[in-house]
Amino acid sequence: MLTKTTWVNGDTVKWNTSYSDYPSSAWTLTVYLNGSVTGSFTGSAASDGVGFNVTASAAITGALNTGSYQVIEIATSGSERYTLSTTSITILPNPVTIDNGYDARSHVRKV
Repeated sequence: MLTKTTWVNGDTVKWNTSYSDYPSSAWTLTVYLNGSVTGSFTGSAASDGVGFNVTASAAITGALNTGSYQVIEIATSGSERYTLSTTSITILPNPVTIDNGYDARSHVRKV
């Protein structure tokens, strides 16, 4: 299950996950990233024989706007499908391309 809940736009994010009831030898893990702003991807995790190695590449995270997202891990085998986890994450701005006028305070703090 994903434990890193803060990602930086443009960074590669990797994690390993395994579920004893859904071994990678018999199941496929698909990861969905759904956000409150534009940007989402669907990617399959690579099997390591027991669990899954998941990568969100720099190109994938770099295409996302800052904001809140959900990472959803779904296992499938044949006609069976199970949602295994849903994790809320935050995408932060890319520090390399950030605008000089960017204000990192929350909306509440700005008001």
